[in-house]
Amino acid sequence: MPLEYETILIDTRDRVRYVTLNRPEKLNALTLGVMNDLLHAVDAAGRDPSVGCIVVQGAGRAFCSGWDLTPATGERSTGHGDRDPEDMTLREDIEALARRSGRWASLWTSNKPILAKVHGYCLAGGTDLALHCDMIVASDAAQFGFPAVRSMGSPSTHM
Repeated sequence: MPLEYETILIDTRDRVRYVTLNRPEKLNALTLGVMNDLLHAVDAAGRDPSVGCIVVQGAGRAFCSGWDLTPATGERSTGHGDRDPEDMTLREDIEALARRSGRWASLWTSNKPILAKVHGYCLAGGTDLALHCDMIVASDAAQFGFPAVRSMGSPSTHM
């Protein structure tokens, strides 16, 4: 029985597990739910002997536009749990970001090769996701960037 997720689609063809970010209306912007679904699906594919490799891709016109800065009511995108980032000290915010960003390492250490199939935008947190894969295959129209680096320094994962 195939696994069902809220924010991603799963398809397996010819020993390739396709994991598709499925929030095209938000250009596949990340939330904690998306991250949780994606990491669970990759872990499940890693344990599935019928899967030879994993392809991460995005539905619609973008791979991933980064972290959702305008999540739906009740949806958390920041990884701060129930705390409002405005009420956190700088140190608490940095530690929450490090905990969340460190979770991408499970892609890097997967026992199956992971390819990021990039089209359209691949921005900010989307670049963290793509750069933790083993290989990136990009369309000619792909646009990579990490806008926050211009004002805030290096990316949180240093990838």
